[in-house]
Amino acid sequence: MTKTMIRGMAAERAVVPWYHQEQAVSPFETWTRNFVYPIWFKYVKGPYERYQYEHLIAELRGYGLMQDDQHSDKEPVVERALEILPHDLMVGRYRRLMRAQEMSAKKMHLPLESQNYDPMIPYMAPFIEEAKFQLQEEQELLQFHPWDRRLFSGPTTGLGETTPNSAFMAWCLEKDACFTAPGLSLDEPVKADKLGQPKMTAGEAIEVIRALRPGGFAVAEDEEQVHKFAQAAWAKHIEKAQRAFTSRASAAVSSSASPAAPRKTAPAAARVVAQPGDGNCLFHSLAYGLGQ
Repeated sequence: MTKTMIRGMAAERAVVPWYHQEQAVSPFETWTRNFVYPIWFKYVKGPYERYQYEHLIAELRGYGLMQDDQHSDKEPVVERALEILPHDLMVGRYRRLMRAQEMSAKKMHLPLESQNYDPMIPYMAPFIEEAKFQLQEEQELLQFHPWDRRLFSGPTTGLGETTPNSAFMAWCLEKDACFTAPGLSLDEPVKADKLGQPKMTAGEAIEVIRALRPGGFAVAEDEEQVHKFAQAAWAKHIEKAQRAFTSRASAAVSSSASPAAPRKTAPAAARVVAQPGDGNCLFHSLAYGLGQ
């Protein structure tokens, strides 16, 4: 039976699919291509496309831009091409864009005597081709597959861009993600996601992190309890871990404030940082640091 299946599969593989076979052109299609389409292109499609092209040329010349300046720098291939762009071309592109932005804000245009140039010169074409080859070579060497990438890890979406916080979806992920967000006071309570969740200040969180990091414990016997708490924070019972974390934060702050219980000095690296791929969550940072 296996041999029969193999022979049948081999016969099926030998069949050329229909989309790889040459399709015969019908007499009606031949007549349409020879007689109808030339008239359509001469009187309808051709003049319309010519008008659109001239309108684009006039708009680019009015602001002193090139067509290659219109490429989005968030697209991965263009982003790589801009990284390998020579310094003089990079400076010229930046100055053209800033000049166009200023003229647009002031409702002005480039002087007419300066508009006699060709905005369709593809100055980025060789660098875009080189960027394609570089990306392809890197993907082949790393055995990359599009399904292997991690989506929404850190300030990028994982869909190809490398500039942090350049996509709106990355903004939504970063908003209120951590107590160390810019502009958050150390004494301001952390915003709770749900009603009834305990709140703590950023100062208390920093104090307890410094107290509970390895090498910075007030009491050596607390290390096992801290590891258990980190595992609980990493598990599903995050609300229960938050309550335990809040109580330990208060205890750590009170013990550090009393002179009778001196606390070890935490190492310089004992601070809340963003771990790769885990976002900026406080509990993820703690579990990442203690669960090695």
